[in-house]
Amino acid sequence: MATLSAYDAVQNPFRQIATAAGGLIFCGFIAVTTIATLIFPPAIIIFAAPIIVLGIWFLPKRKCVPNKIVWPLILAAAALMPFWPTYIHLKIGSLPILTPPRIVFYILSVIWIFDMISSRVRRGYFLLGLKNNKFLGGGVICFFALNALSLPMAEGRVLASEIFFRQLIILAIPFCIFVTYVRNFKAIRQIAAATAIGAGVAGGIAGVEFLTKSLLAAKLAPFIMTSAQWLEITQELKTRDGIFRAQATHTHPISLGEYLSFAAPMALCFLATARKRARIIWAFILILVVIGIFATNSRGALLALAAGTGFVAAVAFCWRVRQLQGSRFLPLAGLASVFLIAAAPVLVTGAEKITNGDSGTSAARSTQGRIDQINMAWPKIVKRPVLGYGAGRSARIVGYYGRALSLDNYYLSLAVELGFPGPLCFLAILFAAIVTTLKRASDTTLQAIFQAERMVWLGLSGAMFAFLVSRMIISQTGNLNYFFPILGAIIGANAGRRFRRPAQFALASG
Repeated sequence: MATLSAYDAVQNPFRQIATAAGGLIFCGFIAVTTIATLIFPPAIIIFAAPIIVLGIWFLPKRKCVPNKIVWPLILAAAALMPFWPTYIHLKIGSLPILTPPRIVFYILSVIWIFDMISSRVRRGYFLLGLKNNKFLGGGVICFFALNALSLPMAEGRVLASEIFFRQLIILAIPFCIFVTYVRNFKAIRQIAAATAIGAGVAGGIAGVEFLTKSLLAAKLAPFIMTSAQWLEITQELKTRDGIFRAQATHTHPISLGEYLSFAAPMALCFLATARKRARIIWAFILILVVIGIFATNSRGALLALAAGTGFVAAVAFCWRVRQLQGSRFLPLAGLASVFLIAAAPVLVTGAEKITNGDSGTSAARSTQGRIDQINMAWPKIVKRPVLGYGAGRSARIVGYYGRALSLDNYYLSLAVELGFPGPLCFLAILFAAIVTTLKRASDTTLQAIFQAERMVWLGLSGAMFAFLVSRMIISQTGNLNYFFPILGAIIGANAGRRFRRPAQFALASG
């Protein structure tokens, strides 16, 4: 056989030439990929796409990774993210930070990519999730597409490219993971419960910090692998107008406040559906969340808490009024509605007072600072109304060098970075998420108002409404790590109700 092969090679020299040429082309492809990725990190997507397509086309089809492996990893990641202090991490070059929950997500990312290449069923779950949630899924895809399109004309292209590359790893892939592997109500209920319980723990830590007047970050300072400047800023931010500000495992008090206000509507809805001892536990968790919000001394978190829980209460009240039609208790519901309308001016005045603060205080200066940022950013936005100045470049473009971490309004940041389509797209995502979850909560097949499935969906809707409000006063991206995976979970669970068995997904996906 060896003699025959040698003879065949001699008789067919073109085969040797073709093999050598193929090897050279492959080496050249690897070299070009490496150089292009060093210059422009997102280029790895362009070069990886043909390999993935060829893998899907030629590799033998295998069974997907079992759920008994994937699901514990998802729950571990969802539970660890609130517990682990984000400022305790390992940083290697321009790669995202390494923490235990982030490492779990990296493992899940490898599993997801493998499943997308080798499993038709998993691709069916993913594609049908997006297909059955066109507005929400399309909005998320459009959001990352706008970030990608802003890179060629970005101010500081290399830095913007690194930020976009981190967005793909930290936000986009986890979103896709949750779209693929969350397929039913039980799964999304577990994720919502993990989020709310994590918020309770974080709120408890914040309460301890407030009582002891000592930050967890200060205690863990010897283990923090970050700049000394950040530690200095952390120490300066622990009081405002003489009031201590807790931050627990987050990098800033307002970041913690936003996370707690995001989780509060979910905790409230779990409390409403709990029974016996579970009700006491959820009441305790909700109390810890509220204590944590007050411990952060964050005006935005207070407004978001009122918005999110108020939204839940208002929707539940409307359901109750509808149920009471013809009941003797209907006049009492009408009287309560009139009372709320009469109290609206007082509530608006109180919200304005909380937002602006007293004259001369740090709160008032902070409000004025946000107004100044809008005035500074507006001329820049008008110059580039479409695609803006590139991902992550807003603070530098507006002129905040040195110690400033970000602008104080995420919608303003998106307008600078992506032009006017940026904030419009993000708002569309939030409204689509609210409508999707509220539609599921209002499903006519769920008869009881305080039925478990109905209230979990309502809690998610309230969380999205709270996030819409809180993003008006914060641009820090830490809580987007929770936001996008939960969006993926909403899409996956909403589509999963129509296709119960894997075979249905595979057949429907073609």
